[in-house]
Amino acid sequence: MTLTTWALAAALLAPLQAKKDPKAEFPTRWAAVAKRVAQRHVALARKCTEKKVHEMAWEEFQRAAALDPSNVDAQLALGRKLDKEKGGWVDTSATKPKKNEGTPAELKVRMKECADERLAMAAKAIGDLETLADWASANQLTEEAKGIWTRILRDYDPTYERALRATGWQLVDGRWVSPEDLARRSAGKQKLADTGDGEVAKDPSALERALGSTLSKRKSAHCFLEGNRSDEEMQELTRICEATRAMYLESFHLDDKALRRTIHGIFFVEHPQYVEFLERGSKLPANEIEDYKRSVNGYVAFGRMEFVNCQDKTTWETVKDDASHMTTHLLLAQQTGLGDNPPWLQEGLAYWFTERMLQTALTKCIRSETSTGDTRGKLDPLDWRKQIADDLAAGTAPPLREVMFSQMTTLSIPKVVKAWSVVDFFLTRQLDPFVAFLGNLKAKMKQEEAMTQAFGGKSLVEIDALWQAYAKER
Repeated sequence: MTLTTWALAAALLAPLQAKKDPKAEFPTRWAAVAKRVAQRHVALARKCTEKKVHEMAWEEFQRAAALDPSNVDAQLALGRKLDKEKGGWVDTSATKPKKNEGTPAELKVRMKECADERLAMAAKAIGDLETLADWASANQLTEEAKGIWTRILRDYDPTYERALRATGWQLVDGRWVSPEDLARRSAGKQKLADTGDGEVAKDPSALERALGSTLSKRKSAHCFLEGNRSDEEMQELTRICEATRAMYLESFHLDDKALRRTIHGIFFVEHPQYVEFLERGSKLPANEIEDYKRSVNGYVAFGRMEFVNCQDKTTWETVKDDASHMTTHLLLAQQTGLGDNPPWLQEGLAYWFTERMLQTALTKCIRSETSTGDTRGKLDPLDWRKQIADDLAAGTAPPLREVMFSQMTTLSIPKVVKAWSVVDFFLTRQLDPFVAFLGNLKAKMKQEEAMTQAFGGKSLVEIDALWQAYAKER
């Protein structure tokens, strides 16, 4: 082979030899980006330290060390020492954050300056990470790219549109919804579609005899519904009640033989029909009848496993929401054996199931003492995660204790939304302690004792901290 031939062959082979496996190359690229971003956190931490905003500086040094454990500046600032035997940096007695220094007025100004610096740093960090995410996507490293986009949302900007789209979020009615929530909503809709609608009940009911009129009636495996609505409407309401029960059992991992008492739902369209029912068929004490005539279009009777709904001036969507909401109340009463379950628990669970099943939160059980208008204002489930995030960022999220011990009349919107989020946390991450808590309530324990015992002795403050970590992650 001539020298020229050798040169030509080498030139042809060089690109093949130089090309690296992207999968094998990614860790090296990630390490380089992580070091660069970690140094940005260190630079910000130093600025915060100069301004004596030590608590924010501590957070930035922690982030730097997490990204790049070899960053000596970050590790030393955290009071750590290098342990050669353990092969890494370890905490020492000096590993504790300092308190901010200055008057409240001074700190307000300096903390705002540091927050602005953090935003500027975050934009640069996003640029570093985005470049690597694009490289990973171009080289078909889908999971690696997704991990970077997820980090951008978690650590730098939860509203960054490219990251949201890349991780499967979708715009629904102008709000971003996570892929997990999209999947759960889809499962709820499917559960409803797969549920039977029972059959027409032909025999006269006790209520029909009391009213002296004929009602539309449907009977299913676990529900008996009647009212002066069309049979088509009653079919849909039957599906909603049965599907809510099925999802309830599934969420708590309960056997189908559990919670077997038949749920009786009664539905009226017009208020005069409801008033006639109250007077002739409700079995309520006279003083309660007068109260319900004036202010409430429906009620729940736990002892009889019965709920009543009157549409009056509300919408058909509200009627459907109420059917699921009240069914949840009755299922909870069966599970705990209590007719007076804590309000936060009743409402949090009911909203959790209506959001999953119908994507609504329209039922409001009582008017709030803190509001001169509607019960709690407009509740839209699509806004809840953002509201939780905003409340946590502003430090205004109501404490768990405050939510737990609120009466139905004092469950403000922030408390209701937190109740829903706590239930979401318990059902998805803490099911065993949650079930134990309900069992403790059934055993007549007081709320705080029931919860702390169920969570292995953790205080309400500690349980609240677990929820906060979960909510921030979501």
